[in-house]
Order: sequence, then C-alpha cells, then structure tokens
Amino acid sequence: MINKTIKHLITGNQTVSDHVIYITVSLNSRYSMQETQAYAPTSTSDDEKVRTYEDISKALKMNRTKFTIITGDFNAKLGSKIQDDPENIGKFGLAERNNRGKMLLNFLANKNMYCLNTFLQRPKQRR
Repeated sequence: MINKTIKHLITGNQTVSDHVIYITVSLNSRYSMQETQAYAPTSTSDDEKVRTYEDISKALKMNRTKFTIITGDFNAKLGSKIQDDPENIGKFGLAERNNRGKMLLNFLANKNMYCLNTFLQRPKQRR
C-alpha cells in the first residue's frame, strides 16, 4: 500500500484496533507526519462509534508528530456549513448532517482539526 519510492521514509506503524491503524513518515530531519486510517463500523451501536473515536485519539497520543492526517470512512454526513458551525468545516458538504456527522464534527472541534474535503468545491457526485 506504500509506494516503494517513499518506503524508506516510513519510521513506524502501529495497529491500534481493528478499525484504526497509523504510519509515521519522516518528512525531513526535523519534521514527521502521522497518517491515520480509520473505519467506523456501520453498526448502530453507540459504543462502537465512540470506541472508534477513542481509538483515533489513542493513535494521536501514541505518536505525536508535527503534521497529522486522518483519513477513512466515518459513515458520516457533515452536510453544508450552517451559521453556528465551528470553522473546522467548509461550506461544500453534502446532504443533511446525521448523528455520525455531529460526532465527527465534535471530534474535529475538540482536536482542533479540519475536514478538508468540505472546503473544496467539487461536483456533488465527487463529494
């Protein structure tokens, strides 16, 4: 899954749970980046949803880096930005916000992170 041209830059990897894994990439002698991949199960169990975000938080604490990227399938709809939303969401979301979207938005706000794909204007079928 890692291109062989950057394989030598990987300084670590860790599986946190069945749904969360991360790698650490050395960008230069001073900075590194953590890329975390997460998958939120489609089950309706609130415990599983909360556990996924706890596992992501655990991954962020396990290996602090200058830059952090979280990718994955959160099975969430953030929707379009509304007036009371924090600045960590852009105005190009899709559909109406669901409960999982609210959980994701709260998580992002607590971690001072942004949902970057909501800042990019793209055709609706690509959001």
